[in-house]
Amino acid sequence: MAPANDPKITVMVSIDEPDPSNYYGGQISAPVAQQIFNDVFNYLAMKSDASSDDIAKSMLKDVVVPDVRGMKKADAEKVLKDQHLDAESDANGDYIVDMNPKPGYTVKEGSKIVLYTGSTPTYNKVVSVPDVTGLSRERAVSVFNSVGLKVEFDGEGMISDQSIEPGKEVEKGTSIMLHTELIGD
Repeated sequence: MAPANDPKITVMVSIDEPDPSNYYGGQISAPVAQQIFNDVFNYLAMKSDASSDDIAKSMLKDVVVPDVRGMKKADAEKVLKDQHLDAESDANGDYIVDMNPKPGYTVKEGSKIVLYTGSTPTYNKVVSVPDVTGLSRERAVSVFNSVGLKVEFDGEGMISDQSIEPGKEVEKGTSIMLHTELIGD
């Protein structure tokens, strides 16, 4: 419904037989509804009740923070830049010994990641468990590998549940059971 502060228009989008690997509302229905709302707003000369900054921020992609601890500062900054994240580091050493937010947290593109440096590559090995619900097995393995977690599977298909809840901090190398199920008619 829109505008949010005084709804005048309601849109319902239903997708018949979506792609089994791309079936969430935010992936297939929301873009269609956005286009319809844009067209209706233009036709009725309605203004959005969100600021342009809020709209721009909402359009940024979510990024799982990769683990760059133990890396040389320049290498870590490059990895973060490749993920469209901004790095801010201190000048205490050549190696990344900690970071905030921790690896595994989901942030928006352009977010600032604070890097703490030291003289040796030893570091705190705590990571945050990413939310991989709804992802394919291959994508979940990729996300977990990026933060140093191991994965085991129970079943076939898309990830439906995980043995450790998203956001919980665990030791790097922890094995997490991912429950999967086939999505069908």
